[in-house]
Amino acid sequence: MICRKAQRLFDDRLDNRLDTATQAAFDAHIAACPACHSEWQAYSSAWQLVGRLQPIEPSHGFVERTMRRLDENPVPSHGLDWLPIFRWAALGLTVLAMSLGGWLGWQQWTTLQTAKNTVKPIDSTPFLQVSHGSFFEDMDVIASLEELTPSSHKDSQP
Repeated sequence: MICRKAQRLFDDRLDNRLDTATQAAFDAHIAACPACHSEWQAYSSAWQLVGRLQPIEPSHGFVERTMRRLDENPVPSHGLDWLPIFRWAALGLTVLAMSLGGWLGWQQWTTLQTAKNTVKPIDSTPFLQVSHGSFFEDMDVIASLEELTPSSHKDSQP
């Protein structure tokens, strides 16, 4: 038996709740291990001392006197009678605020999902869209710019 297991069995050994095999192993370990032996001696002697104490009995009529005093002098309320109402009101407002926040968040989410599903994709050939005509107009402007620049390229050719 190891020391930790023996120390866990102190209460059971003190109350004679161990079976014979476990009690024999416990007693053998306590006899062989000086550390556990000293702890067992201290533990068992402390409980023997507690067992020798006389129980304290209340005086005759203690219960009747105490009950009469409680009936004569009720506990003051300290003005906290409204506290349960305040707690229920706070709980109700919290539930209402959380419900409203959840509903608004759900509305925003469904609006975003609807908008995401209704957006049409852009055509895969943006440069060939004749309906806008911006591509062809830009090419005309570039061609006109080349005609307006000085002909430095023509002079440099041999």
